[in-house]
Amino acid sequence: DNMADTVNTSCVLTKDMSTLFLCSCGAIVGAAVILYVYYGSPWEQDERKCKQSRSGLRNLGNTCFINSVLQALASVPEFLEWINNNSEIVKFGKLSNALSAIMKELNRLGKAEGGLETKDVINAIMSHGWVIDFRQQDAHELFQVLMSSIEEEREECSKGLISSLNDVTPSLKSPQVHLKAGSGSSHPTKSPFQGLLKSQITCLTCQSNFEPKIETFESLSLHIPNLQGSLFPNLGQVSIETCLESFTRSENISDVHCNVCAKNGHGLQTCRKAMKIQKCPKCLCVHIQRVLWSPDGRQMNKMEAHVRFEAQLNLAPFTESTSKDAIVYDLAAILVHYGEAMSGHYVTYRKLPDGKWLYTSDSETQPADRAEVLASQAYMLIYVRKNTH
Repeated sequence: DNMADTVNTSCVLTKDMSTLFLCSCGAIVGAAVILYVYYGSPWEQDERKCKQSRSGLRNLGNTCFINSVLQALASVPEFLEWINNNSEIVKFGKLSNALSAIMKELNRLGKAEGGLETKDVINAIMSHGWVIDFRQQDAHELFQVLMSSIEEEREECSKGLISSLNDVTPSLKSPQVHLKAGSGSSHPTKSPFQGLLKSQITCLTCQSNFEPKIETFESLSLHIPNLQGSLFPNLGQVSIETCLESFTRSENISDVHCNVCAKNGHGLQTCRKAMKIQKCPKCLCVHIQRVLWSPDGRQMNKMEAHVRFEAQLNLAPFTESTSKDAIVYDLAAILVHYGEAMSGHYVTYRKLPDGKWLYTSDSETQPADRAEVLASQAYMLIYVRKNTH
């Protein structure tokens, strides 16, 4: 009887375990069916992610510095508007045409396998006399080259359109013919990155002001203060605001000729020089100077000190304006350089229209979270001014 009871008990347990196993399998299958219905298969999910992503750019041999700048500019709507607001310039300007085409592809939903080609952009840059020999080059220098070359094309196209109108016989000229700004006028729309810097020198003896010097800028190149003379400069950190404060801080300069003092028989004087932003651009490019020459001047070293930055920047404290109103910029892209002073690799974090961030490294693109972006070691920062329209 005991043996029979044991057998019966085993049978019951086996049946219960079988039932439990079948129920578990059913639950798993049911969950899988629900997930498939709502999210699709893993392959479909990958395909959906690919369609929602953006394309990278092929590395044609140390061209990561080009790829990083292009990805950053693709995240700036004001720049896209600037290069596309004149069909004549886009049509006849080789660089404007190439940039317009690649920007559209970089902002198109979906990821091109292997990345997009940049040969047209490279050839267009070289047509302006710049040499790209496929060695490691500087991303900030390329940014400046792009801005100046686009301006050249706009000026040349503008002159050509004005000249063609002037060649029309007077009887055929219509009094209603006019050219819109940025569409072939004699004063084409300036770069959204262009701002004005004001430099003011004041004599400390007679307090007279020299005539201010006004200069245009496409980017602000900031050094990292307070750390360059320390024993361990790469271990420290400063904020982007501290860098801007250092850039605009007054400094004394000696042995300056002052006309007012000279008339009173005085010699060279000590003066105070102050620099402020006179006109804020629509888009702000900030370059962090990370390369320093060694004390003996024989080699360049890279500073790895961290420069803190936030998703917004108030530029008002660094302008000549006395208004208390904030001048707020939103972060749009960050360029990061890995490696040493003369070699390494550039990557970009770019902000998408939906506010999400994308990490790009040549042909590779993948989502990035906000914390990762703000912790990055910035070499260049691209900001867009709020309410610029």
